[in-house]
Amino acid sequence: MKKEIGFTLVELMITLALAAIVLSLAVPSFSTMIQNNKLVTQTNDFIASLNHARSEAINRGSTVTICSSSDQVACGGAWDTGWITFVDVDGNGSLDNGTDTLLKVNQGVEGSNTINGSANVATAVSYLNTGFTNLAANSTFSICDTRGSTYGHQIAISTVGRLSSSASPVSCAP
Repeated sequence: MKKEIGFTLVELMITLALAAIVLSLAVPSFSTMIQNNKLVTQTNDFIASLNHARSEAINRGSTVTICSSSDQVACGGAWDTGWITFVDVDGNGSLDNGTDTLLKVNQGVEGSNTINGSANVATAVSYLNTGFTNLAANSTFSICDTRGSTYGHQIAISTVGRLSSSASPVSCAP
């Protein structure tokens, strides 16, 4: 009689049960990791946009503004719906067709994440040709997801244009 090589039905069922248990333990932490990575990526994208605006202001020797834009054509709306960067020739903080030059368009954050600026950066930040901002005081942006302030990131922007980011608990209220 020849011995068959392979798994029995019982061995296969035990293996599948163990795999299901391991997966049920791993999936929740995997989804948390995905949420954390999405939050970090969106924070880094926003920081890159702010740095781009500052760099362009210095390179062009002109005021460059980054403002919230819900339609990616004009300033207005919430930061999480998108933002635009443009050379602000007259320094009024709004995109004027014909005189201002649109530099970059960002679509905003995905999912239910939010970006909120403190009162003096609620809609726009302008960088002067020196790299300094038009802000009278240091300001912050909070990037949050649905898990609450424990998982938010905060971007601080100083009046001299320097940015810093922290992942400590932040205020996520609009």
